[in-house]
Amino acid sequence: MGALHAPHLGRPRPEETAARQEAVLRCAQDAFLAHGYRATTMEDIAARAGVSKRSLYLWHKDKAALFRTCVIGAAQSIALPRLDPAQDFEAALTSYATSLMPSLSDNYALQMGTLLFREAGDFPELNNVISEGLDLIARPAVELFRAKGMASDTAKDLGRLFVTSLLTEVQLAIVGGESAAFRARNTTHMRTVIRIFLHGLGDFLPKRGDDGGSKDVPE
Repeated sequence: MGALHAPHLGRPRPEETAARQEAVLRCAQDAFLAHGYRATTMEDIAARAGVSKRSLYLWHKDKAALFRTCVIGAAQSIALPRLDPAQDFEAALTSYATSLMPSLSDNYALQMGTLLFREAGDFPELNNVISEGLDLIARPAVELFRAKGMASDTAKDLGRLFVTSLLTEVQLAIVGGESAAFRARNTTHMRTVIRIFLHGLGDFLPKRGDDGGSKDVPE
């Protein structure tokens, strides 16, 4: 008979530590979504994940830091394209929004958005997480605007504006609880935002007639 493998003693291997940390994040996400930020405790998360409180506090200094890791990790996991500055604005922004919108409207995003909407007013640290997550998902648009020649601050402001415009339907779905209806409107909403962002309201107004007069809109 071959020798039995002895259990691993001493410090855990790096892959074991990584697996435990991943389990902590999954359990933390489940706990936050199930109970909210206020009611979730580090002790509860440690118990769910089967790790000691000492290990949990070694990896995340407090509940706010753990929550930030959950939110920012989710934002970083969104597969956003690198936009080609050689493309025109409409094609590039359409590519970006098409990649972004499904992730913004999945169940996790809507549930997390509900949590933030409900509790951010009581916990100022959550507002910093929202802002940081917004900057992450807006980065492709910001980089595109900079590549097109915009000043850095202007590019950042417009990138955030573009993403928050896309998020208006997400926010309505969170408030109204109409996630299924929102998903059905994704494409129409996305195209409307892009047209307004690039062309302004003029793109939606009746065009002038060949005789120089306007159609349907009084002067």
